[in-house]
Amino acid sequence: MRNPVRASIPPDRQVLGPSNVESRFEAQHQAGTSPLLGREEELELLLRRWGQAKRGEGRVVLITGEPGIGKSRIVRALRDQLTSDPHTSHSYVCSPHHQSSALYPHAMQLTRAAGIERDDSAGVRLDKIKTLLAQSSGDLDQDIPFIAALLSIPGGDRYPLPQMTPQHRKERTLSALSAALAQLAAAELIFQRGVPPDATYQFKHALVQDAAYTSLVRSRRQQLHGQIAKALEQQFPEVVASEPEVLAHHFTQGDLPELASLHWLAAGRASLSKFALSEVVHQLRLGLGQIELLAHGATRDRKELDTQLCLGNAIVQSKGVAAPEADLAFNRAYALRTMLSRSTELIPVLFGILINSLIGGQPRRALEIAQEMVSSTQGDRQAELVANTMLMDVHFWLGNFERADHYLSRAMPLYNDESDIHLIKSYPFDMKMVNLIYVSHFQWMMGYPERALRTKADADAWAKRLNNPFMFAFADIWGSGVFHYAGRLDEHRQQLQDGIEISKRIGMPFWVAQAEMWSAWNQASAGDRSIEPIALFKGALTQYAGTGSGAIVPYFRALHADALSKRGDTSSALELLQTALDGIEAHGEAVHAAEIHRIRAVVLARDGVERYDEAEPDFIKALAVARSQRAKAWELRSATGYGQLLKELGRASEARDLLKPVYDWFTEGFDTKDLKEARTLLAVLSAANA
Repeated sequence: MRNPVRASIPPDRQVLGPSNVESRFEAQHQAGTSPLLGREEELELLLRRWGQAKRGEGRVVLITGEPGIGKSRIVRALRDQLTSDPHTSHSYVCSPHHQSSALYPHAMQLTRAAGIERDDSAGVRLDKIKTLLAQSSGDLDQDIPFIAALLSIPGGDRYPLPQMTPQHRKERTLSALSAALAQLAAAELIFQRGVPPDATYQFKHALVQDAAYTSLVRSRRQQLHGQIAKALEQQFPEVVASEPEVLAHHFTQGDLPELASLHWLAAGRASLSKFALSEVVHQLRLGLGQIELLAHGATRDRKELDTQLCLGNAIVQSKGVAAPEADLAFNRAYALRTMLSRSTELIPVLFGILINSLIGGQPRRALEIAQEMVSSTQGDRQAELVANTMLMDVHFWLGNFERADHYLSRAMPLYNDESDIHLIKSYPFDMKMVNLIYVSHFQWMMGYPERALRTKADADAWAKRLNNPFMFAFADIWGSGVFHYAGRLDEHRQQLQDGIEISKRIGMPFWVAQAEMWSAWNQASAGDRSIEPIALFKGALTQYAGTGSGAIVPYFRALHADALSKRGDTSSALELLQTALDGIEAHGEAVHAAEIHRIRAVVLARDGVERYDEAEPDFIKALAVARSQRAKAWELRSATGYGQLLKELGRASEARDLLKPVYDWFTEGFDTKDLKEARTLLAVLSAANA
């Protein structure tokens, strides 16, 4: 700044750019400081600690206190005393404008250390980073792309950023920072706890609201913030593009809510693209707070609709698809639908309400919303893609597999790999991924296990192309169902481990809870008869319900019941199964109804010969449901279980006549667990009838 002043900028002064000094204290004392008075005891203590550190004893000193009491002045005095001692000094300065940018202090320190100027070209900036990192980085070509991205410098063809998930990119960035700041860590001026990528770092907090700022009247502070924001817009486009939260902060403090809400939305969308989920929710809620200050009318309503929709999508990914907060956001957006210029713009709003209802365990309500979707497409290809995908999804949960297959055949040809992959910016799910994963489920249920596994492989490959953590979790956890159905425990377990890892790192409790329910079944199926899988089932079901979710709960209750039965707790098992069946009756989630009846029959039969008569009606019901759904896989399991019961009752001929036509229908998957068991039983029954 030319001729800087503290409270105002006269008309003949001009803001040229940010200063290179590291903190406001340094900026205010470039001409020197007055003598330090009355702090001899504190300074002596610091010097003693320094002496102990030099002797290898290791010391940390934390200076705290109210703004303006001289904390920075004491630190400056200590640094002046150490001029004759060999040492490395680093300062990290936080900013209230960057509360949503955890690595901002690092980025600014590296910018200063590299000597990067505002007018430097991208190429010059990259050269300066290379020179800086050459002092400590072991692999420049791998580290520079991540440091450049952190500093919002385009790497271009020279240092392209590798394709990877945002979480892995964050880990690599932290790794590169760790290498670049090795000397700092060695000097114990930065403190690391844990091992990267899960390490945490603590820096000196040097920025506080000083007396000059707080002494200004509110109207003057607002005026200055507004001037700063407008100057940034006009003269620093790189800040507008890379740090919209800075403008949002200044417009907020400047009492300019219309502009503030615009930039909070931009900041939220930027955070969502980086999968900084807690940050995006915070930023969007700040934006909504600004929108509330606007006059009622079309402008306010349109801004709120856009912000509520983005907030709903962020909550879906951070708290769960059926989270109550997401339902509030989507329904508020729906209430503002008169602001939409075209009915096709309603599709993302309806999508949010639909998935919230569907995963909340209300497929019948979801069907009504899907039908409203169809009436709103107006011939728009992408709208029809979304509507048909959702109809496929809803009919799957209702157990209408042929209808689901019908809508799948309409949805998949509409998806364009090049253009529609970008729809994930407007929806939390990619439509092709949704279709592939659900298809793998109902292909298996309809009796095509090999096709189901091939489809799952296609889904995994597409997840890599999407490079989206939420979709990775979706593919790994819900997609693991095909391995569950096929009884391929090792592959199922590996998929769940991968999904849990990414879900915990990103912070997606919905996926963690679902994965742990699957894991409980896997443990029990692997022969674990201890209390551990039982406890895991119970805890995961509670956690899953805590996210607002109800979908697939009846099936998981049935799997939990089967595990209890194997431990001899028939009473608790039957109670859970009845609750599961009541849920199906109440809400219509019939996708696993046949299997739940079969499990109930097995639990009863397992309890002893005297309960065979009670088990038989459930086997018959399971067969009837499977046949009505044309779910050949469920029919085969039920026929095999019922056939075994009939054999025990001395009705081997009846058992063979029941099982053989079902087995003979299959044309693939003969090495799967279910077909092997059916084939073995048929051989026994044939011998008994010989």
